[in-house]
Amino acid sequence: METAEKTLVKSSFLKIQARKEGFNVLHLVSGRQFDVCKATIGVVEHFKRPREIKLDELNPSMHQSIQRLINCGILVDTAQANQETSTTHIPNKTLFKVPAFDPSSSGSKFTLIGIPFGGGNAESSETRKFPHTLRAFAEAYSLNLNQPQRINYNFLGNAGQQIHLDEWIKTQKLADAGDIFIHHFESRSEIYEKITKIFSHIFEKGHRTFGIGGDHSITYPIIKAAAQHHEAFSVLHFDAHTDLYSSSYESILNGNGLHHHGNFVEKCLVLPQLNTYYQFGIRGVNNIFHQDAHPKLKIMWADEVKRKLRLNLVDALPKDQSYYITFDIDVLDPSVAPGTATPVPNGLFFEEILQLFNDLEIAERNIIGVDFVEVNPKYDAHNVTVSLASQLIINFLNLIKP
Repeated sequence: METAEKTLVKSSFLKIQARKEGFNVLHLVSGRQFDVCKATIGVVEHFKRPREIKLDELNPSMHQSIQRLINCGILVDTAQANQETSTTHIPNKTLFKVPAFDPSSSGSKFTLIGIPFGGGNAESSETRKFPHTLRAFAEAYSLNLNQPQRINYNFLGNAGQQIHLDEWIKTQKLADAGDIFIHHFESRSEIYEKITKIFSHIFEKGHRTFGIGGDHSITYPIIKAAAQHHEAFSVLHFDAHTDLYSSSYESILNGNGLHHHGNFVEKCLVLPQLNTYYQFGIRGVNNIFHQDAHPKLKIMWADEVKRKLRLNLVDALPKDQSYYITFDIDVLDPSVAPGTATPVPNGLFFEEILQLFNDLEIAERNIIGVDFVEVNPKYDAHNVTVSLASQLIINFLNLIKP
């Protein structure tokens, strides 16, 4: 039982409506709704102004009621009131119709989290719209991962090879935590801190995460959160760009705790928990001056990937490590994935990506998390990129070992 004294206050984000019987309480940030009685509303209004309370001095019934209001976000500890927006907004219809994520759930869940943030990409901020676009696309095409008996696994594009997806579905271990609440007046540093906090909480519970961005700057806050709960791991980075680009402004940005989609790898490389940072698909004239100098960095350039795939020379990943995967849509050739702000010609094709996943033996490795970034609906044509992205995301769910 809680013994510390708390100062509680009514949440600033509540919309309360009277019903024929009782009241409906909507939390405008999280999207959660609750039907409550008049007496409960009386308790909530009692905390319209901050009030001190000792939970251990309440009778069991009142203690339970107050604790439930805290857990629902209706009452807030004033010490944490400025963190009320550090949460996700649960949609009415979950992605791929998987169960909604329960923060109090036990057991290892593979948790989908939308990150509608594009402020780290100066080329275009429209990547922030991808989580919503993906959800709308999945709903329009009735992409349902909650009925395994009806799924034709040939849609995966890997000769119908069902690996782990069926187990994730049948055990109800896929979950949708919704989209992170991001307000356009929040600063980049606040948003990055919020991403780390939310993902850290999920990693702490023993779950694995699947972040759906957003621009590529969201990856560092997630990897930073992973480093808080995993002693050692490597990163698999699929991209056309090294994201190691620097300029004379970097010292100013670093001093303010900032980074962007083109330099976040620099921050990842200094994390002591990082073993090796593998990159696949790097190419283009934007890398003309790049030097593979960092001891933790291993790059397989796009032409090398293609050559090794043809000759079956891709080495499997070391078995004795954990891995985090970050996938930038521009690793694919823009002829098949035009919906990105930073297209680079001579990229990989869908079949090559699947073969690369297979040759690396990702399905047999311990994957602690994934993110999928840089899909820009503004540059997409007829949802070609969104369709391919949804197929790749489900392929990842098929690859990750429960």
